[in-house]
Amino acid sequence: MEKKNKKKKIVVIIIILLVVITLFIGWLFMPVFNRFGHTPKKLSNSDGYESALPEKDILINYSFMNGAWSYTYYGELILKDGKHYSFNCTERGANNCRLKEKKSISEKDLKKIKSYEAELSDNLEYQNNGADMGETTIMYYRGEEIYTLVGKGDRTIKNNSSGAKKILKVLLKYGIYT
Repeated sequence: MEKKNKKKKIVVIIIILLVVITLFIGWLFMPVFNRFGHTPKKLSNSDGYESALPEKDILINYSFMNGAWSYTYYGELILKDGKHYSFNCTERGANNCRLKEKKSISEKDLKKIKSYEAELSDNLEYQNNGADMGETTIMYYRGEEIYTLVGKGDRTIKNNSSGAKKILKVLLKYGIYT
C-alpha cells in the first residue's frame, strides 16, 4: 500500500511540474499572443531589402498567427492602391518579415471593396473552439478603425455586417478567405 501512495505522490509531482512548465512557457510567449490582429511593422522584399510599408497604407490584412509551440506568422496584405503582397514573419519575428508582391487587385474590385466600407460595423459573433490552433483573421483598415471581417482557429469570429460579407465575397476571387 505504501508503494502505491509513493507512486501516486510521484505522479502528482510530475503533473504539477508539467503545469508549472506549461504556464512558464505561456508567460514567455505572452508578447506573441498580444500581436494577434496586428500588422508586421518592418517588411522586406524577397531580396532582403526593407520596404517602408506604413500601416496607414494597408486596407486588408489576412494573416495566420500561432504562438502555441513555436512562433508562426504569415499572410497577405492588400494596400489602399490595390497592390497585393504575401508576407512571412515566421523565421524573423513580427517586426522583420519577408514580403513578396502578388497580382494586384483590379481597380474595379478595389472600388467595390471600398464602396462596401460604409456598411461595415462591429456586429461580431464569437465562438470559442479550443486552444493552440492559432488563428486566421481578416482585418479591414479604415483610418484609425480596424474591423475584423472574419476569424477562424482558437475562436470563430463572424462579422454580421453586410459590408463584411460583401468584401469577403470579393476577396474570394483572389484566393483570400477560403
